[in-house]
Amino acid sequence: QWGTYVAHYPLTFPLRDPYNNSIASYSDVPPGHPFFVYVQIAKQTEIDPGSRSATTFNPNGSVLRRDMAKWVVRAQMNEGAITNYLNATGGIFCSFADVQCPGSSGTVTDTTGTSEWRYIELMYRRGYTKGCNATSDAQRRFCPADQLSRGQMSAFIIRAKMNSVFATVTSGAATTSTCSPTGTQVTQVGDQFGLFAGCNPYFSDVPNNHVFFSFIQKMRELRISNGTSHSSATALGTYGPDEPLTRGQLMTFLVRAFFP
Repeated sequence: QWGTYVAHYPLTFPLRDPYNNSIASYSDVPPGHPFFVYVQIAKQTEIDPGSRSATTFNPNGSVLRRDMAKWVVRAQMNEGAITNYLNATGGIFCSFADVQCPGSSGTVTDTTGTSEWRYIELMYRRGYTKGCNATSDAQRRFCPADQLSRGQMSAFIIRAKMNSVFATVTSGAATTSTCSPTGTQVTQVGDQFGLFAGCNPYFSDVPNNHVFFSFIQKMRELRISNGTSHSSATALGTYGPDEPLTRGQLMTFLVRAFFP
């Protein structure tokens, strides 16, 4: 019931708008490219601010954690809504020690989308991220320049998509939920959504004790991702949770998740 139309049915994207104006595509994602439809939708909805004026997209390029923050938030809000939310939740203050802050207090006035701080901070305040674990001190860090994996991406997208119904725990407190088979527990880190298949994995490389198991399972249940190989009657498919995420893959996942 939480799936989107584009996740279940074929989708075409016209080369001209209703007024017969040409809708230009990126030169490196032409019609016929596997990600063409999804990248075009992302371009026209400006998931990446200013993307309509760009001529190339680099679909095979890697995704940094700071990139994901911008794109997942922009898939849900425009810049005005982002500014309003930040001001409604305390204005300017920074939750991560490794993210450059525009100040220590005051009202957020930036509506241009030039600062990565606004996206990362909103992600934290809404419970989409708890930060990274690449730290040995007492400071909370986001690791904005780290490359994002497919497993990490699944947590960001599922938290963002289901946050209004299944709230997260912004403190990072871990909780557990019981699922089949009896006695098996999956740590969900404050995310209280259910899984239709319980603890039975959809993917052979994501067992039910994997740190991102519940998020990857939900990605499959919502048809946001079908994995990197398909399952058969005798074997499970694969997901590649530790593989680096590409820009083309991410646009596909964001459009399937947030654009019905």
